[in-house]
Amino acid sequence: MAFKPTRNQTIGVQPLGVVPSTGLRDMSNVLNKMSQNFDIMRQQDRQTLFNEAVLEAELAGKTAVKFEDGKVKPITSMEYNPDMFYGADKAQVQSVFKKALIQTYKTAFANDVSDVAENAALDNPANPDGVTAIMDEYRSNVDMLPDELKSEIMPTFLSAFGRAERFTRSQLLDKVRTEGIASSQLRINRIFNEKINHHLV
Repeated sequence: MAFKPTRNQTIGVQPLGVVPSTGLRDMSNVLNKMSQNFDIMRQQDRQTLFNEAVLEAELAGKTAVKFEDGKVKPITSMEYNPDMFYGADKAQVQSVFKKALIQTYKTAFANDVSDVAENAALDNPANPDGVTAIMDEYRSNVDMLPDELKSEIMPTFLSAFGRAERFTRSQLLDKVRTEGIASSQLRINRIFNEKINHHLV
């Protein structure tokens, strides 16, 4: 190997007959940048697909609640299978679906159960057993719901029918009290009349 003088070079010694490798380094840098750009594009694509799947799951959760004759229909399944390329995001999308479904069902159920309980109280004045019978009939629909959903709506159910039952029990107490007062008044009047008749005789 021969060497040429290196007075004007900063490297010092440069071998002759060897091609400089700066082209390979440049090519490596370009490939590295392409790889980084591809990763960025892949992440953006994944985020876009995830965002679209979340919106679709939320919409599907809200539209899964159905009504029949103005009453909310019981839901038998909370399963949702999003068609996703990235499996790691599937659980999050299913969670969004369940959350939207539960929230929508809770709202619809609260309105429905309040109406049913209120009508039960109005249709059965001073008759708590009538309200209890309607509550038991309605509960059969609640018992068909998935456990996760049932645990969310049970407090609303118990609260609505509890108010209706307390209302009818208070009506029953008022009725008994009023009848008791009327009966006592009759008894007092009869005793008073007997005393007057007794003194007149």
